Amino acid sequence: MSELDSDNCYRLELSNHQVWNIVSDDETSEITDEFASILMLHKSSPAKEAYTLTFCSAQTKITNLANNWIVRFSDNISYRDKILKMWSSLLPVYKQAMSSNGIPLHAALIERNGEGIIIAAPGGTGKTTCCKRLPEGWNALCDDETLLIPDTKENVFNAHPFPTWSNFLLDRSPKNWDVGAYIPVKSIFFLHQADTDRIEPLGQGNSTALIHQSSGQICRRIWNWLDKKEQCLWKSLLFDLAGNLALKIPAFSLFTSLNGEFWKLIESVNDKPKET
Repeated sequence: MSELDSDNCYRLELSNHQVWNIVSDDETSEITDEFASILMLHKSSPAKEAYTLTFCSAQTKITNLANNWIVRFSDNISYRDKILKMWSSLLPVYKQAMSSNGIPLHAALIERNGEGIIIAAPGGTGKTTCCKRLPEGWNALCDDETLLIPDTKENVFNAHPFPTWSNFLLDRSPKNWDVGAYIPVKSIFFLHQADTDRIEPLGQGNSTALIHQSSGQICRRIWNWLDKKEQCLWKSLLFDLAGNLALKIPAFSLFTSLNGEFWKLIESVNDKPKET
C-alpha cells in the first residue's frame, strides 16, 4: 500500500486567494508532475488553509476529509484515460470558484495592453482559429476554457487561462498554461461565423443567456456528480452568476469571416472612452 508523499506537493492559487494543494502517492507522482507541468505549477509545502486534490493509485487508502477531492488512477491506465482524469480533476476547482461567485466559460482568453478579452463559443466555431490569426501586440492565453473570478475591491473580474485538454487527445502539439496567472477582463465576445466582420452589442438579458449557455458547456460535467436536487441548486446558482457577470462586463456578438481583421473591431469597442 502506497503512502502519500508530502514532498510532492504543488500549489495552485487563484486571484481570490483560494488555494489548492495538489498531492500524490508514490505510484502517481509522475502523473502529478505531468499535471503540474501542464498547469505551470510549482512545488510548495502544503498550505494549511487550502483545498486539496489528491492523486493516488486505486490501492491507496485515504481517509476522506473535508475539502479533499481524491482522484484515483488505475494501474496501467491508458494515455487517453489519464488525460481525461486530469481534465476532470479540475472540476472541483471550478465548483469551489462558483461558490465564491466565480464562473467557468467555454471560451478563449486573449490579451492586449494588459486587458483580457473573452471569446466564447461552442467547440468548432473558431476560437482557436481566431487565436492563431491575432497580429503582433495581441496574445492568446488559452483557447478553450477560462475561469473568471470576481475582485470585489476593484469591481472587476479576473480571468485565469485553463488547458485545452483536447490537444492531448487529438495529438496536437502539447502546451503549458499558466493557470495561476490572471488578467482583468475588459469585454466578452460571443463568436459567430459570417461572410463579413461585424460587432453587435448585447443587452443584459441576451448576455446573461449566452454566458449561462457557455458556462453550462463546462458545468454539465459537474452535474454528473450530483443528484437531481443538487443539480437544480447549482443550475440556479449558475443563472445568478451569469446575470452578475452580464451586469459587470459589456458583451457583444462578434461575427468573423475567414479573411477579415476582427481584432480591429474589438479594438474599436474596447478603446472607446467609458461613459460616465
